[in-house]
Amino acid sequence: MTDHDGDLDQAERDAAVEAQSDAEIDAAEAIANGEEPTSADYSVAFTPRNVAVGLAIVAGVVAFALSRRRRGRRDEDA
Repeated sequence: MTDHDGDLDQAERDAAVEAQSDAEIDAAEAIANGEEPTSADYSVAFTPRNVAVGLAIVAGVVAFALSRRRRGRRDEDA
């Protein structure tokens, strides 16, 4: 692979990121204007990365709650 090929790959990745960002902005503007979201709007709203971040947050809150609950039981047993 030449440097030129690397430049093309980077340009393609940059273009894909920009297109996704534009689609997300368009979807947010449509929702803000009171328009009904389309299937295209939903396809950018729930990206795998957004879902993963959301699940990580939920898992963290659940783990925190469980640790607090276990700590409370140990204190009662002592």
